[in-house]
Amino acid sequence: PLEALKAQAVSARTYAYRNYTASKHKSQGFDICNSTCCQVYYGMDEVTANSSKAVEETYGEYAWYNGSLIEAVYSSHDGGATESAVNVWGSNVAYLIGKYDPYEASVASKVPNYNWTVTYTAQELTDLLNSKGYTNSGIVDFKVTKTSPTGNAIEITFTDSSGKSWSKIRDDCRTFLGLRSIHYTVSSSAGSGSSGGGGSYTVNGNGTLGSLDGAYAIDGSGQVTQATASGGSGGDSSTVFTITGSGWGHNVGMSQWGAYAMAQQGYTYQDILTFYYTGIEVRKP
Repeated sequence: PLEALKAQAVSARTYAYRNYTASKHKSQGFDICNSTCCQVYYGMDEVTANSSKAVEETYGEYAWYNGSLIEAVYSSHDGGATESAVNVWGSNVAYLIGKYDPYEASVASKVPNYNWTVTYTAQELTDLLNSKGYTNSGIVDFKVTKTSPTGNAIEITFTDSSGKSWSKIRDDCRTFLGLRSIHYTVSSSAGSGSSGGGGSYTVNGNGTLGSLDGAYAIDGSGQVTQATASGGSGGDSSTVFTITGSGWGHNVGMSQWGAYAMAQQGYTYQDILTFYYTGIEVRKP
C-alpha cells in the first residue's frame, strides 16, 4: 500500500542521511553499504511506480526527535511486539521503545514463515557451545531466563551436567542460535531412552517424584549434578529443545509488514511512523 511505502521512504531517507552525515563507513571509503549493516538495497531494478510516488509525495521529509534526525531502524516483521533498543543493542534510545503490535497479525497469512520452529538436541547444543569456546560437560538444560515487558527473549541460559551455566543476552538471544527473531519461547522433551522405564523415584528416603525433571543429585564427595531418569548424573544427549517463535529481524523500530497492515487499515504514513517511533515528528528541516 502507498502509505506503507511512504513510511518506508521517510525511514530510509532519515536513516541514510543520518548515517551519511555520521560517515559510518568513512574509513572504508564510502558512506553507506547495501547490506543489513546499513540498509538492504537491491538497486534500481526494484523501483516501481508506487515506490517512486511514495518518494515524491514525502519529498524532503524526515523523522525527528528533539530536533535531531532519528536512527530510523526497521525490520521485516516483529512477530507481535517490537523491542526497546536497550534490550537489543544496550543503548537506551527514547524513541526506540518496545511495544505490542496489534496490527501485524492481520497480515500474518501473507508473510512467508511468519511463525517458525527450530529444534536443537542437547548434543547439538553441547557441540555448538564447545565450538564457540564454552567448554562443557554436556548441555542438559536450555531456557529463556529473562523476557522483556513485551515478551521478547532478552536472556537465555544453557546449563551443563555439572551445573555450570552460560547466558547470552540482548541480540545474542537471536544471533547465537541463528534464529529469525527474539520473539520466541523454548520447550523441551526427553529423547528416547531418557525415561529409564518410568516409575517413581524416592527422594531423601521419604517421598517420591514421578519424574527427575529438574532434580539434582549429590554424590558422596558433595558434587552436585543434574539427575537423569536412570538415577545417574549428567544429561540425555537426545533431549530435544523446541524454539517456537514469530517475526524476522532485530525487532527494533518499524515493522515493515506492520506498516503494510496499518496502511491496509486506513492509517497514514505519519500514523505508522509515530506508532513505531515513540514521540517523533515527521517534517521537513
